[in-house]
Amino acid sequence: MQVEGMFSGWKEGTRYGFIVPDGGPPNIFLHMDDVPSQARIEAGTRLAVRSRNPAIGGRLGNLG
Repeated sequence: MQVEGMFSGWKEGTRYGFIVPDGGPPNIFLHMDDVPSQARIEAGTRLAVRSRNPAIGGRLGNLG
């Protein structure tokens, strides 16, 4: 399943943040290890993620 939304930002002092899906909660967990090294993701970045279960997280899909 692909879900699109806006990245809320990295949690201070951690290596994770959350994507707020366009369709509403639940937010999608995103860990820095799942982000390609060349990608620059900041609060407000629009993202698409692919996940079998978006409620437990997903790998970064197409940056938009």
